[in-house]
Amino acid sequence: MTVPGLRLGAPGVYPSVQRAEPPFQPVRLDVCGFVGIALRGPVNTGVLIQSWSDYQRTFGGFERPGGGPDRMLPYAVAAFFAQGGSRAYVVRVTPVGSDLAAAVAACASYQLGALQLTAANEGSWGARLDIQLDFQTPQSFVGQRDPDLAAALLVPAGAEVPVGSLLRLRGSGPAAAGEFHWVAGLGRDTAGQPLITVDPPVGAIVAGPLDVDVVTAVLSVADRDPDFARSERIDGLGLDPRHPRFIGDVIGDITDAIECGPGDHESSLVRFAVALTGRLTPPSPLLPSLSATPIRPGTDRWDQIDSRSFFDDDPLDTDPLDEQPHQAADLMARQDEIGLLCVPDLLWAWPSTAPAAARPALGLAVHRPCGGAGARRAECLLRALPRPFVRRRTGQVRRAERAGGTP
Repeated sequence: MTVPGLRLGAPGVYPSVQRAEPPFQPVRLDVCGFVGIALRGPVNTGVLIQSWSDYQRTFGGFERPGGGPDRMLPYAVAAFFAQGGSRAYVVRVTPVGSDLAAAVAACASYQLGALQLTAANEGSWGARLDIQLDFQTPQSFVGQRDPDLAAALLVPAGAEVPVGSLLRLRGSGPAAAGEFHWVAGLGRDTAGQPLITVDPPVGAIVAGPLDVDVVTAVLSVADRDPDFARSERIDGLGLDPRHPRFIGDVIGDITDAIECGPGDHESSLVRFAVALTGRLTPPSPLLPSLSATPIRPGTDRWDQIDSRSFFDDDPLDTDPLDEQPHQAADLMARQDEIGLLCVPDLLWAWPSTAPAAARPALGLAVHRPCGGAGARRAECLLRALPRPFVRRRTGQVRRAERAGGTP
């Protein structure tokens, strides 16, 4: 057998190459991961939070679920930042076994013209939204029909009209309010002047100057939360899928948000109910505004959350390459930046309507921090004798009942 790095020659004794020890990598203890129950915010997605106000904006405050016990998550996050914490990642847990249809149905929905929008994530908070879509003309110039091409329009140098833009043309041919035409392509005529091809062609418009308005959309959303008001205004939105700021891409759809997380979409309050893939034409060339009307309120599903919501069903070591989706604490444990992992709502439970059973006397509770190379997750062992007990085994928290004796 040949030792790597060792070159053999004549028989004799040769020194082996000394391998360098890996450098020590300190772990920051001021970056914490929190997993718990929130009233709003992305579910089962680690969200970077850098202040208490960041947390309030994304996940809400200390509000108590109606009919349920207090949640410990906001208190833990508030204490972390009050004591000097600088960065935290927060995961909002979701009910166990929740499918896509149930998650979508838990989001408030609205009708906006011919479109449907939903709140960006589940919960009754989504019923407080005011949504309006306005159309504006941030750019106007004088164009001229190309005498050789009915579908082409000569535009002045410097005009910024990307493919997919909506134009409102007004001149001697169009109606007084104007006509809509879509930019299908860009080019130059034989003299080098910029031109655009439009759909439909401008053949019905007689030769002469045309007033050209570039039409974009502005989406305004206001959250009437009495404790922490939020609002957003997203402008410069294109109305055709070929536009670089197509409204369907900038806002996103709720199915993608649930399955893949919030992503880099610009709205934190709304999503389209279904993916928008076609053109969105204003109601008329007068560009009237559209206001959304409620369809259904959002639903809070706190009563479906229990200790199973916080961990994967499978042991930690069943996915060593992280190729499968994970949830809650097992998801957060894979965030390399965190040095601490806190699960303050692990024992949270919705009050049962069944008569309360007599609880057995509990023995001594023992807390034991557990290490383990590469196992970056909350390690906690609670033992209550003789029953029930919480057992930590192969990366899972499993609740077990025994007829008697000790675990």
